[in-house]
Amino acid sequence: MKKLKLVTIIVAAAALLTGASSTIVPKAVLSDAKLHINGLKFSVQDPVLNVFNRIYVPLRAVAENLGNDVTYSEHDKAVYIRTPSNPISTLNSVVDDNESGFRLGLYSAKSQYTEGEDIRIWTRLTNISGDDITISHGGGLLYYSITDFDGFTEVMSPTLQLAFTNFGNHDEFTSELSEAFLTVFSLKKAGVTELHEAPEIVNLPVGTYTIKAISEFGDEWDRKKTITAEIEIEILEE
Repeated sequence: MKKLKLVTIIVAAAALLTGASSTIVPKAVLSDAKLHINGLKFSVQDPVLNVFNRIYVPLRAVAENLGNDVTYSEHDKAVYIRTPSNPISTLNSVVDDNESGFRLGLYSAKSQYTEGEDIRIWTRLTNISGDDITISHGGGLLYYSITDFDGFTEVMSPTLQLAFTNFGNHDEFTSELSEAFLTVFSLKKAGVTELHEAPEIVNLPVGTYTIKAISEFGDEWDRKKTITAEIEIEILEE
């Protein structure tokens, strides 16, 4: 792949030197333009470019914030964008860990939910290193924690099973926050220790909650890495 890029650059340079007077070399400069989708501001990790006074934004950043899955096929030399059944993300936290070569993105369909409404929160761990990476991790590569307005916290316990996963460049691992974990949080918050004593509990009661996604793994040199992303959601009365 590196040789192909080098040949392409050389051929392009040769074409310019041969005097094709109609050739225009685009001049791209970094832009400080902000990305807003559906009225909400989003952070963009990759550069936004200004080419001949036209703004170019990263395709992946826009597509993912609109709730789409983006993949690249090295074989086909093609980018594929798929619209899943997941709702559009209107709240996100994206953390790039350049040392490990991974990006952790935590997404929510909404910043505010009505009490009793389904809560849709999901996470993507993406290899952004440009190379294949093999990591070691527990049975669950991603897990979550919830903290409410009183400081009460519940952490999803990661399993002790040892596993190895190979990530190609831009490969992703996706996990969705389960309704069962939300129910466990609410039951423990209510002090319920026996299931037969459990009242009818909605996903989360009214209040403000901090949701964290955590990924812990070992790299190829057995160095332990932890990446954390967090968002805040609010549950409103019906």
